[in-house]
Amino acid sequence: GIIGDPKGDWSQAVTLPATQTSQNFRFVAIDAESNIPTPTPNTLRVSPFENVLEAEPNDSEDAIQSQSAASLPIAFNGIIGKPGDVDCFRFTAKKGERFKVHCLANTLGSPLDPTIWIKQVGAKGNPQRATDSRPNQLGYPPFGGMNRDTLDPMLDFTAAADGEYVLGVEDDRGNGGADFVYRVEIAPETSVPSGGRYNTQLSIINSNRPFAGDLELVALGLPEGVTMRAPRVTPAMPRVPVVFEAAADAKLQGKFIEIVARPIEAKEGSQLASGFRQSIPMSASGNNDYYVFNTFEKLAIAVTQPAPFSIEIDEPKTALVQNGEISLKFKIIRAEGFEEPVSVAMEWKPNGVSTGTPITIRTEKSEGEYLLGAARNATAGTYEVTLSAVSGAQRPAYRDGANRTYVSTKPFKLLVAEPHIDAKFARSSIERGKTANLTVKLNHLKAFEGKAKATLVRLPRGVQLVEPFREITSEDKEVTFTLKATDECLTGGYQGITLEVTVNEDGQAVKQLSGYGTLRIDAERGVKAAMK
Repeated sequence: GIIGDPKGDWSQAVTLPATQTSQNFRFVAIDAESNIPTPTPNTLRVSPFENVLEAEPNDSEDAIQSQSAASLPIAFNGIIGKPGDVDCFRFTAKKGERFKVHCLANTLGSPLDPTIWIKQVGAKGNPQRATDSRPNQLGYPPFGGMNRDTLDPMLDFTAAADGEYVLGVEDDRGNGGADFVYRVEIAPETSVPSGGRYNTQLSIINSNRPFAGDLELVALGLPEGVTMRAPRVTPAMPRVPVVFEAAADAKLQGKFIEIVARPIEAKEGSQLASGFRQSIPMSASGNNDYYVFNTFEKLAIAVTQPAPFSIEIDEPKTALVQNGEISLKFKIIRAEGFEEPVSVAMEWKPNGVSTGTPITIRTEKSEGEYLLGAARNATAGTYEVTLSAVSGAQRPAYRDGANRTYVSTKPFKLLVAEPHIDAKFARSSIERGKTANLTVKLNHLKAFEGKAKATLVRLPRGVQLVEPFREITSEDKEVTFTLKATDECLTGGYQGITLEVTVNEDGQAVKQLSGYGTLRIDAERGVKAAMK
């Protein structure tokens, strides 16, 4: 029945989905006389579990001694009817059994801010307690702001021994009332939820006990002529770039598709339940914080008219070394009549790889270089990455109102590798107005062909290189630079001088930084140090 309508209560028949797992079923109520739908959907909880309704008195473990213990899985239902009220339930479990205990209140529109706890009957000590849930426990991707669903607690429970246990439900703030309803579902932990999409990325969201193997992503129900390409998902790389590509002859169309994760090597008899989930922020409060989300379990994808531009990448022929840099050359191909600027960025990056701000390619230009840097601890490996391009001269804001077109390159391989050289600096000193030699020891970690250029960077103010570059080979054990201290330099000790090596591999320059040198600048002999 539909209640609360000023015209009076009325009924509407709905068909509930057949499901083996609990889920929220949203339906729109439509007035039979006016055929006008409600502005927002109503939510029903559909579940295969048997229901247990609270029976007072049940505000303590002692109060429910006469009640029979329920067998799991089960759903407990009740009302925190007054301030300070506590509802307790009994259930049985065997040692080692694992369950997800999820209290639903906010997600169903209840004002209750629930806290749940579990303890073994007769046991001493503090119970296991939960007041909120994390997005990954609910199968949601990470999001900014607050989602009301996370105010409903979820508890991962493992039975410590065979026997009976007590579940308690209460309001975290001590409130209560006739509409403070709740539902607690206790389900065996048998699946790992996954999902989420942000821009050109998909996130695999695991529970507290994640699937340990590699996964492949599969799109189900794609429009004809559309393909999805995604790299293998590993436990160390739970977020990956995904590219949807439409053939040139694909028809204009749209579909809701599913994305699932499948084990690369599944053990016999094991199963992995997975699915897609996307949270869409609907309303913003202060500081771009979101409070209301709509969650969808299918991804909307459409084939549109061709974009007025595309982006192509010269796939790098060499590696990005740790503590180094590499430039990616790309080209913007404009259709006739398209004269807008285009901004280029890398949305997803491997661990330890950094990028600069998006590069804007003005109307009169078509080519550019995108700089990547790798930290010392960047994870070595081969990755599939993309560059994305968006029409417009600046990075789009969340609500800039612009009508933008997004495209991306084809996925290309980026190799993050160990550096060529490990440099060691000897302590050195120099007098103001004089020259001095600084020698760097070279430990070759990876050989290179031909000659490389070596220089020093991060020199103190007023200290210059007499020769800006020195050439080295893989056979050289050291390289010596001549420094000149001008009158602008200040006396004292300086740290952080670094060797920069540029190696040419397959026609591409690969830069690497190595070493950490110190230099002491002394006043000229017979001259007191000047204070500046």
